[in-house]
Amino acid sequence: MSALVESIPTLTTEEATSTEKDKSLCKPEPNVELVNDVLSKYWGIKPIKLSALESYDDANYFVRESKDKEYLIKFYNAVESENYVLLQGYSSILNHINANVQSVKVPVPIPLTHVNDETSKRPHYLNGSAPIDICFIDTCPVLGKTKETIAVRLFEWVKGSTLNSWTTSKFLKDEVVDTSSVTFSEYILLLGRLGEAIADMRVCLDQGYAAHCMETFGLPSHPAFMNRVFCWDIRQYGLVVPYFQYYNVKDAAEKELLGICEDICRCYRDDLLIHETELSFGTIQGDCNDANVVARVSAGFGAKGSDSVHIAGIIDFGDTIYSYAINEFLITVAYALLTPVGLQCPEAVLSAMITAYHKAILKATGSSFSPAEIRYFRLLIALRLSTSVTIGHYSIIMNPENREYLELHATPARQALKYIWTVKTDADFAALIASCTGTSTSTN
Repeated sequence: MSALVESIPTLTTEEATSTEKDKSLCKPEPNVELVNDVLSKYWGIKPIKLSALESYDDANYFVRESKDKEYLIKFYNAVESENYVLLQGYSSILNHINANVQSVKVPVPIPLTHVNDETSKRPHYLNGSAPIDICFIDTCPVLGKTKETIAVRLFEWVKGSTLNSWTTSKFLKDEVVDTSSVTFSEYILLLGRLGEAIADMRVCLDQGYAAHCMETFGLPSHPAFMNRVFCWDIRQYGLVVPYFQYYNVKDAAEKELLGICEDICRCYRDDLLIHETELSFGTIQGDCNDANVVARVSAGFGAKGSDSVHIAGIIDFGDTIYSYAINEFLITVAYALLTPVGLQCPEAVLSAMITAYHKAILKATGSSFSPAEIRYFRLLIALRLSTSVTIGHYSIIMNPENREYLELHATPARQALKYIWTVKTDADFAALIASCTGTSTSTN
């Protein structure tokens, strides 16, 4: 390990990697009979359709009770199932966004309809006033262990298709083949809509949610998110450093990636950490990738020039944290660059999202990107991509049987990281932001 890496304040390798190991080894494995039993026992639901959904460390199922009643049931991993405050935090932010943001839907936890004495005694909520929306299964099969106590929630289903299932037909041409694909121009429009949705969510969380938490807890966010130790938080990039040792320096490609990550690490240590108070802080969802963005089409889909695509919702708030507020948008941008369109036309993606976000946030607050946000724009994107590449590399080594799923972001992340860090410069991004916002910007 280089002296540079050793100089970053962090946990030991064992401490930093233990949570990721524990979560992946404590993934619930409920069978269909157990899922049906939980749905019936706690929510009085007898599904006509039940389908397992792909997930890394939780177990998720799509549930259809009738044509108009669809849900997602989530069996949390055994690590988070023990964290009652964190589980409460998830309910808190989801219910607040649902009540205050009209432009985008989030999964709303559904209160239990069948509450027994054992369930009601669980320490669910810090203030004790919220409805019980979670149950605990004491004997749920878990990967890596025989059985564990697992927390279970039922959410309203957000209708639509996740962005990663959308494709562009006849790339760069205004032509639609079928309803599972969109034209290039419509996909860019969709990413612009995503930028607007992220702006709306930031305003809600920066203002209303922060005020709610201050009144309730005396803090600018829920206690679960304030001091959460979490390697996926860009602000805590030091927690990613121990994973550097898993790069094989004898392999030319891995050695190149390690060099890029160490360079990013140097900028993080010598600049960002010193000046981070210049950035605004807020609560963020923190994982707005294309698998967590739900899009829908409306009547007239495919008609040239029609406004036929829109963002229906944002799902999976498992990475929620109190961090740099701008990270919400920049994480979304980072993942948009990993899409097929983002990899082939990054400038178009960046321009569409920056322009849309700028207009929406300016309209809502009267201000747009701050000087510090412009200065660290490229670095913050690079930090997230570096985290994705590094943790993804480690996860593949630890879980080779799950390689196909983990490579969904790991492979394109390597390409996007090289583009952001070795092709583009801070000055390039400052110029792009100036062009998109019609303002004069500088990275100085």
